[in-house]
Amino acid sequence: ALRAGDVRALAGLTHENYERVLQQIMPWCGNAYAAALVRAVQEEWGDAFWGFWMLGGMAGGGMGFWFDPAVHEHAKRVLAPLMGRVQDSFARALPFAIRPVVYEFEFNAHGTVAHLEQRGAAAAGEGDGEESGGGNGEEVGDGMRE
Repeated sequence: ALRAGDVRALAGLTHENYERVLQQIMPWCGNAYAAALVRAVQEEWGDAFWGFWMLGGMAGGGMGFWFDPAVHEHAKRVLAPLMGRVQDSFARALPFAIRPVVYEFEFNAHGTVAHLEQRGAAAAGEGDGEESGGGNGEEVGDGMRE
């Protein structure tokens, strides 16, 4: 899935890994809150919810939700309040240190890119001011400078 660039398949694999593998190896990576949250997200978005992954190793310590890009804006607005409602339903059962926080991540389609700066231009604050790091070099390949 990764080599093919199939994000939906990758999302499904991370979800399957969480459901079938990780919880067998590390039972503490799942709990009633995480399970209820995944169910709530599945109910809210249906097929537009592509998958879940546990990022922090401990339930609630870092979670990722994969969505169809078509529902991205809706998910940004609704996910944090949904997480808060699920958290509230466990208020008397589980201790929570903070309210859920939603971060937005994007894939970098270009991978790691480096710029080779000319002598003296690599000093902090110098360059041509381009967001990508700038420099006075000549373009070489996919966004690289020589």
